[in-house]
Amino acid sequence: MKKSIILGALAVLALTASCDLVKKSVAGTTIKVESSSNVGADDFAGIKGNSYAKTGPAGLTIVQKEATPIAKDVTLSSEKTALGSDLVILGDDLPEAAKPVRGTSDNAGVLISLKNDLSEPVVLSAVVDVDGKIVNLPEVTVPASSETETLFVKHKETVDILDTKADDVVPVTGLEEVIGGDFNELKVKDIAVKTTATKAAAPAAVSGKITVGAKYVTALSFPAGTVITINKSFEDLNISLDRLNVYVFNEYDVYLTVTNPLPFSIEATAISESNVTASSKSAVKAGSPESPVTSEAVIRVVDHSGEKVSNIASADLTLKLTAASNGAKIPADANLKISVDKIVVVAE
Repeated sequence: MKKSIILGALAVLALTASCDLVKKSVAGTTIKVESSSNVGADDFAGIKGNSYAKTGPAGLTIVQKEATPIAKDVTLSSEKTALGSDLVILGDDLPEAAKPVRGTSDNAGVLISLKNDLSEPVVLSAVVDVDGKIVNLPEVTVPASSETETLFVKHKETVDILDTKADDVVPVTGLEEVIGGDFNELKVKDIAVKTTATKAAAPAAVSGKITVGAKYVTALSFPAGTVITINKSFEDLNISLDRLNVYVFNEYDVYLTVTNPLPFSIEATAISESNVTASSKSAVKAGSPESPVTSEAVIRVVDHSGEKVSNIASADLTLKLTAASNGAKIPADANLKISVDKIVVVAE
């Protein structure tokens, strides 16, 4: 009996202490967290493990996605012979960093391959349609019994980092308004072939197989001011807030120290299913892989859940990255260092 009384008293004491702890957490109370992590740039940008991303020249991240090729038997003439099918590339499963909110990547293109099994050269024509925005591609001549790849780009001088083995690189007027940003569906359509000969000299009944493919290629390289969004949580960033699970606050500031090797300034907003919202009071400053910048960032959290503080750890954290004044590239081998130093209570 005496043992039960003692245990009961200890339980009451512990509960009282816990309640006192919450009661003492008034505005201005500072709670040390001291949780930190290193997050790879590819992981932070949502690229790690994506089947369409790879490391290209100079350590940059390249994204490539291919359409299902079209193969068709054709008979050549001096008139265009339509292949009758489209090459379709969907943008829904590309990395979010490859789909900027504003602006487009300077380094983006459409790679068209054509395998010509015929004994005569053929001329290929096609149109690029990105969510209803259309650009006519220049015609491409492919020699007899050969295969070529042509990369259609916005700016020929920036194409080297796309890491392709194209036989020719062709800048296309108007393509800068179509590719390099967010899209739902990219189609290469109105695909047709014809002979290079004049109508009078056209060969008689030259037939064979034509195979056409298309690939969307882009380097994660963005003009100044380009905005991309990335969705993470504190859990995704390996930040532990478990030691705060005895506290309940209505409003508090999370103080972070961030060493940023990315040439993007970073701001955050968040929302959770349990009625928790958050937004940056100050942004993380842009850095570079050569000169990372360390800055303090503050996130204001408003919590009406009435539950423990650690619920913010699983909240949907939307990170807005804005490319620096001299443009931005996402490096493949760099770590973002994040430290949550403390929480300061704004309102109980």
